[in-house]
Amino acid sequence: MRPLLTAVLAVALLACGSASPGAPPPPAGASDISDADAGRTLTFHLGERISVTLHQQPGFQPWSGLDSSDHAVLAPVVDTRNAAARGVTMGTFEARSAGEAQISANAGLDCSPGAACAMLLRVWSVTVEVV
Repeated sequence: MRPLLTAVLAVALLACGSASPGAPPPPAGASDISDADAGRTLTFHLGERISVTLHQQPGFQPWSGLDSSDHAVLAPVVDTRNAAARGVTMGTFEARSAGEAQISANAGLDCSPGAACAMLLRVWSVTVEVV
C-alpha cells in the first residue's frame, strides 16, 4: 500500500507544475526589470510578481523612492533583498488588477559633504500594463 501511495503522490506533485498543452511558457526572466528597461512599456499578467533591480550610476546617489504610481494595479511586496548589496536598489511588485501603473525611482547627485552641489535629480521609470 505504501509504494502505491508514494507513486500517487509523485504523480500529483509532477502534475501541479505542468502547463496546458496549447499554452506557451512565459519567457525566461519575464518578471525581471532592470536599469536597461528605463522608458519602456512592459506587459504583465494578473497575479505576476515583478522584481526590479537598479544599480547606482556613477556620480549619483543610490536609487531611492522605488514605488508604483497605482498600488491597486501594482502593489509593492515586502522584499528582504532591498538592502542586499551596496549601490543596488531592489523591489518587488505584484500585479493585482488590470490597468496601467508606472514604477519609478530617483537619484540625486553624489556630492561631497559641504560642497556646492547642483540640485539635479535623475529619474528612472517604466510603464507596466497589467492584463
